[in-house]
Amino acid sequence: MSLRELISGLVPFNRRWKGASSLDAFTGIATVMLWDISGFSGAVEGCTSEDLLRVLAGEVSSCDRSVDRASGHVLQSMGGAGLALWLPAPVHSSHAQLAFQCGATICSRLTRPKSPVLSPHLRIALGTGQLTGRLILGRYQVFGVARTTAERLQGLNLQRRTSMLYTSETLALIRDLVPQTEPVGKFTRTTGEEVHVFEYCDDGS
Repeated sequence: MSLRELISGLVPFNRRWKGASSLDAFTGIATVMLWDISGFSGAVEGCTSEDLLRVLAGEVSSCDRSVDRASGHVLQSMGGAGLALWLPAPVHSSHAQLAFQCGATICSRLTRPKSPVLSPHLRIALGTGQLTGRLILGRYQVFGVARTTAERLQGLNLQRRTSMLYTSETLALIRDLVPQTEPVGKFTRTTGEEVHVFEYCDDGS
C-alpha cells in the first residue's frame, strides 16, 4: 500500500476551509504556500493507523498554527496537505518574506521530530506572482501564476525530504533572508519561460 493510500484510509482530521468571511476579493502580486507529505522516516509498515494519525495531527497539522502566527491565511487543510495565502498588507508589505519565514519555521520543527518512531517529510512549495482570489460557493479560491508555480514545484522530481522549494520570483523578495544559493532545478512555463528552482533545508544543505 502506498503512503498516499495509507493516509487516505485514515479518518480525515483537521479538515477546514478558512477565509470565507475575512478575505476580500483580490487581484495582484501575492505568495501561495502548498505543503504535502512526501514520506516518513521510520518503519511505517510497523505502525498502526492510530500511530500515523497521532504523528500527522501532532506534527504536520501544526503547519496551520505556523501560518496563523505568520499573518497568513490557511485556505485549505486536510490530512497531510494544505494551502495558505499571504497578501500584501500595510503593516508588512513583503508577503514573500512572511511566507518564507513561516516555511523555514516549519522545516526547523520537522527536522527535529518529537516522535522517536517516525517523522513526516514535508515538501513546502512557495509561489509568488500574479494572483486572483475571491469567494466562490462559500470557499475562498485562488487562481493565477502564484498558485500554478507552487503546484509545479510540488510535482518536481527532486529528493524527497523536509524542505521548501521556491523560484526566482520569491527569491527576488527575500534576498536579505537567504545566503547566495544555486538553483537545484528548473521548469518551463507554458509561455516558454524557463524558471529556476531553489531549495531551503534547515540542515543548511
